[in-house]
Amino acid sequence: MVVVVSLRVVGRVLLDLLPWLCTWQGLYWLSYAASPLLCNKTVPGLDRDAGEKGYWCSSVVSTIFAIVITPASAAALAAEPFLLDPHAFSVTTPLSRLLCSVFLGYLLSDSLISLCYNRRWPGWKANLAHHLTICTAWLVLLIGGWGQGLALLGQVMEATTPFINLRWFLDKAGRKEGTLYFVNGCLMLGLWFFFRILGSLLMVYCTFRQIEDGASTQEVPWWILVFLGCTGAMIISLQFYWFSKIVRGAIKVLRKASASKRTAPSKSSSTAADKAKAKLDDSVDEP
Repeated sequence: MVVVVSLRVVGRVLLDLLPWLCTWQGLYWLSYAASPLLCNKTVPGLDRDAGEKGYWCSSVVSTIFAIVITPASAAALAAEPFLLDPHAFSVTTPLSRLLCSVFLGYLLSDSLISLCYNRRWPGWKANLAHHLTICTAWLVLLIGGWGQGLALLGQVMEATTPFINLRWFLDKAGRKEGTLYFVNGCLMLGLWFFFRILGSLLMVYCTFRQIEDGASTQEVPWWILVFLGCTGAMIISLQFYWFSKIVRGAIKVLRKASASKRTAPSKSSSTAADKAKAKLDDSVDEP
């Protein structure tokens, strides 16, 4: 009977995911069809590179996804803050299940596309590992009805995604030297630290509180608690890894800007010296 009930629950979860998986896939292929019209002027040659075109379309969809899921998850947490309480690990609400289904449907869709392009996308291995780890964790949470507050907290971290995508868009459009690229990089760095680093630390704190309570009351199997702890550690490690890359990129940009400022005065002074020398030479040559 337990197996039959479990299969029914799994079937219900998969049925809940299917519409969202189809929705995000549909948006991807819609952006793929519209990409020649949308980006031929800003990203010339994109249509000739299947890998970059696929990445562009995936980035468009992930930006739309982030704009939808971030405020929705934040609003759900604000309306249902009890989901982060230590005794709420096994508590679910219709809204939390809906948003987790939307989130998981997107990740499954993007994982399929990432598998299709694989090495033609930059950083695809780390990104795919991140996606598959979260897909597994969210599927377990949905099937068991566990950790809904933790899942919503993790979904709020998608606030950084539009800024990551804008950096790539500006790079491919040849606008790395502009003010927008610099401002976006600063926002990306600050928001990643706030949402992904501080948010991860908050998530660790809430996870241990809920896992400790779940283990003490024996409401949740021990292997589930171990599994969620391990997957959470992997996800958070990737956040710190990507943050280190962002910091190194920011340092590189600042060093480049500092070097250009130091060379600018020397160039102007040398130009002035050349002009003075030429004037002196002219005066000497005069009879």
